[in-house]
Amino acid sequence: MQREIKFRGWFQGINGTEMWVYGYLVKQTNGNWELTNGETSWTVDNVGQFTGVRDMLAKEIYEGDKVVYTLNHDNSQKEIKAEVEWHNHAWRLNRIWLLTEIRTIKVVGDVF
Repeated sequence: MQREIKFRGWFQGINGTEMWVYGYLVKQTNGNWELTNGETSWTVDNVGQFTGVRDMLAKEIYEGDKVVYTLNHDNSQKEIKAEVEWHNHAWRLNRIWLLTEIRTIKVVGDVF
């Protein structure tokens, strides 16, 4: 099974509207990114890629998300805080690889 390649960007509208928008990355111009969902396009100034993983509440996890997680090998169930990042061709949290050592994970915030 292949994961869906999609992105999330922070959109700031002319009328003061601010929100996450989701779609496919089209291009970068003047330091900003353009996302489209096929019907609408947005110019955004912050982009995060979907990791292909959902948290324990079925919420999609994106690059830059703030999460709390527990480890497979730690019976204490201590929650650890981290930010999702892309490093050396893989998703990781505090030097822990996202898809191998995590028991539970929950998104608690984002880059904003």
